Amino acid sequence: MALRLTATEKVVIPKDIQLATLQLDDVKNIEKRVLKEKSPEIKVIRTVNRLWQLELPDEHLPAITTQYIVTGTNGKADVFSSINDPSSSVKIEIKPKGIRSKEYVNNHWLMSESVDIIIYPLAATSKGAYKGIIKTIISFAQI
Repeated sequence: MALRLTATEKVVIPKDIQLATLQLDDVKNIEKRVLKEKSPEIKVIRTVNRLWQLELPDEHLPAITTQYIVTGTNGKADVFSSINDPSSSVKIEIKPKGIRSKEYVNNHWLMSESVDIIIYPLAATSKGAYKGIIKTIISFAQI
């Protein structure tokens, strides 16, 4: 059985899917403020359509699960690191939007998943470029 996996965003290292550098200035107009007990929390949400795509030549639709692991360039988990100051970082959460399956030519299944990248800046004035790696672990089994 042949298997083909392609990343639909820029790939620098084939084994790691790495998104383009994220500028918080670019997405400041879609901030979502959530009130908490002490102070408002700011979330910046960026949707990446089809973070990955999997082509599986099989007659049966497999059961698929995904797991996403975020690591900053400073080695810390669940953050993106500032390009200018790697000790500075923003918390990142990945929210999967659900795996989509589509059958096409010769009983091949084409599967993909979009995700929301939720960024928690330290303050409303957080500016700059942040970088990190999102590793995708895809597990599938025939039912």
